[in-house]
Amino acid sequence: MSKIIFVNPPLTLKDRYGKFNLGGTVMPPLGLTNLAAMTREKGYHTKIIDGEIMRLDELSIAQAIAEERPDYVGITAVTLSIAKAAKIAGLIKSLVPSVKVIIGGPHITALPEKTFRIFKNFDIAVLGEGDITVCELLEALDRNSSLSDVKGIMFWRNNELVITQPRELIADLDKLPLPAWDLLPDLRRLYRPPINAFNRFPVGYLITSRGCYGRCIYCSRAVYKNKVRLHSAEYIVKMIKDLQNRFRVKEILFDDDEFLVNRQRIERLAELFNTHKIRISWSCLSRIKKLDPDLLRTLKKMGCWQISFGIESGDQGILDFLKKDTTLTQIESTLEAAQKSGIRTKGFFMIGHAIDTHESIKNTIRFAQKIALNDLQSSVFTPLPGSEIYGIARQYGTFDERWEKMNYWNIVFVPNGLTSEELLRYQKELFTKFYFRAHIIFFYMMMIRNPYQLASIFRAFTAFLKFIFSQRTKERTTELSYHEESITS
Repeated sequence: MSKIIFVNPPLTLKDRYGKFNLGGTVMPPLGLTNLAAMTREKGYHTKIIDGEIMRLDELSIAQAIAEERPDYVGITAVTLSIAKAAKIAGLIKSLVPSVKVIIGGPHITALPEKTFRIFKNFDIAVLGEGDITVCELLEALDRNSSLSDVKGIMFWRNNELVITQPRELIADLDKLPLPAWDLLPDLRRLYRPPINAFNRFPVGYLITSRGCYGRCIYCSRAVYKNKVRLHSAEYIVKMIKDLQNRFRVKEILFDDDEFLVNRQRIERLAELFNTHKIRISWSCLSRIKKLDPDLLRTLKKMGCWQISFGIESGDQGILDFLKKDTTLTQIESTLEAAQKSGIRTKGFFMIGHAIDTHESIKNTIRFAQKIALNDLQSSVFTPLPGSEIYGIARQYGTFDERWEKMNYWNIVFVPNGLTSEELLRYQKELFTKFYFRAHIIFFYMMMIRNPYQLASIFRAFTAFLKFIFSQRTKERTTELSYHEESITS
């Protein structure tokens, strides 16, 4: 049977987190574990190379692939890593010309033709949800049959780009095999979430749904659209028990965009936790919504200790522009209800929204200090390909569209009326006014339960101080190289 190797490009912590790299962490490429499970089930010899966690450079990855002599290589890429993916593809082609290189992920789905015209080393692109597509594609390649009949792909034919019919979204996620966690380098030892995202170790990572019903203008909906599909509570329990039995996982990080989207599923999950005597610590992400005392008691009893919310701004005008479909009052009441139940809260904020002003950012800083939050993360507004704001960002400010800069920490967008230096100053002010408070410091001290957490907090605190007390910041580059200009043309 044919062999396929899936590759996660080697982003460094500096690539991902910029000035916060000392406190950065690496999460497993869950999308690749899903694809690998599909191809393995179909009988293909399957392997995953996670260049990021293994700290391999592009040449080392290509050489490792050349030694394996696979028939196919599948590379996943976000916008930040697409250039690295292209470099890997070129190196593979130079070492093993016969290998077909397939690219997938959110970036290629959002900007397929533009990306293929810039980077010539990819043979085929999988657009959208890839689980079924990749298997049908490999079968077509094995048979040397027409690729035009495979839905959801793009390829070159006679120097012309061919995009086939879109692939339908998978209706029943429970029909998919369990993720191939065993193909990752070492799930138990190497992958660790941020220090403020887990209580116990080892940690398992789960995505139990696909899609989001939100309308936020900064989110890319290129792959999963606005249609929400869920794994059943029974399937979730199957995944948890698999992680517990095979990897001795003691904590779960549910990385869904909105884990609490369906109350009936949560209530059924609670029943199954009780039936199967599942005792596990876990945290999740949620949109701001009404969390009544009964639901919160259920979550707490199930082992939930923290819920993270995408708050983004403390100014109602900004929230309305972002299409958050929430109010400041709803945010306050949701966070207060969670904390009263004994569940910790974390808020995600962004500085430098398209219509942010000095006053709206000051409102955000005041709001962050006022609401019931145990933890806060603040990035900068980044118009990503596939989002509504991406195509219109220049109407609201200056936009540096270099893909390799888009990590949520580099300032690539500056709204009219503000400067990058002012955005950086406001970001520092938000961090200092939130974290330099006695009860927040006490919260972090109470989180220390083992040497890893102590070391992680020390690294994060070092990065924090380095960022806060830096005396000078580099000015944003205004001139692009010829290659960079080609990306934005």
